[in-house]
Amino acid sequence: MTPNLFDLNLFGVYILGIANPAAGTNFTYSVPDNHRTKIALITYTFVTDANVAQRYHTLTHVRAAAPLRISSDQVGVSASKTQNVMIMPGAAQLNIADSPYPLFPIIDSPCFLENDTINSDIINIQVGDQISDVRMFLHLQIYPQ
Repeated sequence: MTPNLFDLNLFGVYILGIANPAAGTNFTYSVPDNHRTKIALITYTFVTDANVAQRYHTLTHVRAAAPLRISSDQVGVSASKTQNVMIMPGAAQLNIADSPYPLFPIIDSPCFLENDTINSDIINIQVGDQISDVRMFLHLQIYPQ
């Protein structure tokens, strides 16, 4: 991915739209070669299907195949709900069961290096659950070769 694919650069924060993953799967972003980044904010819409299961939002940072959970939901969301999720560093968790607008903190705000991945990792995701409209607000730095 090259910088010209970014929607907007606002005060050093790039807004990147991520393709919607298939139903029942999580989204993934890989930091491009010669880049490093920090997360300012991640937003997405999450719609749960009718299957009875409590789902929990988590965000995982993977470097060299070693996953590290950097955000975790302690409340969860049940069947047939729509949430507009926000995840950001320094936030206090604001979530009531099945809240339509939950806010989750990033526990640690590491620097993501080239080829690191940032993944949603929804615990108990169901086959009909859908993540859409993923937006990542990133502090992106590019390093020439």
